[in-house]
Amino acid sequence: MSGLIAQPAAVLLAFVSAVCFAIANVLQQRVAAKLPTTAAFDGGVLLRLVRRPLWLLGLLAVIVSVVLQGIALGLGRLVVIEPVLATSLLVALGLSAWFGRHRLRPVEWAAAIATFAGLVVFLITAQPTSGLMNQMSSCRSRFGALVARHM
Repeated sequence: MSGLIAQPAAVLLAFVSAVCFAIANVLQQRVAAKLPTTAAFDGGVLLRLVRRPLWLLGLLAVIVSVVLQGIALGLGRLVVIEPVLATSLLVALGLSAWFGRHRLRPVEWAAAIATFAGLVVFLITAQPTSGLMNQMSSCRSRFGALVARHM
C-alpha cells in the first residue's frame, strides 16, 4: 500500500480500533458492575464473568481492537496512530451515557471537549520527519506538548 493511502487507512483502522475498545470497556464494566460488591475481592470473579455472554462479547471486542491497532501501527506513523486510539475515551464516555440512559454532566462535556481539543492540537503540531527535527517542527512539538499538558 502506498504511503499516500496507507496513512489515512491507518487512521481509519485506529479509529475503528478505538471504537471497538470503547465498546469492550462499556460492555465489560456494565457486566462487572452487576456483580455483588463482595465479589470484587473473590478469586472466582473471573469465572463468573466468563459465564456472561455480554462480558465475552466485550472480550471479543478487545481482541478485535488489538488486531486492528496492530494493523494500523503497521501502516501508519506511531505519533499519529496512538492519539487516535485515545479517542476510545470519548467514545466510551458517550456509550456509557447512552447505555445508562443519562445525559452527560457539564463537567463531563468539558472534559470531553478538552480531550478532543488536546488531540487535535497534538496531531496538528506533531509532524515527525525521518529522524531529523528541524527548528520549526521542534517549536511546534513543544507548543503542542505545552497546550496538551495544560488542557
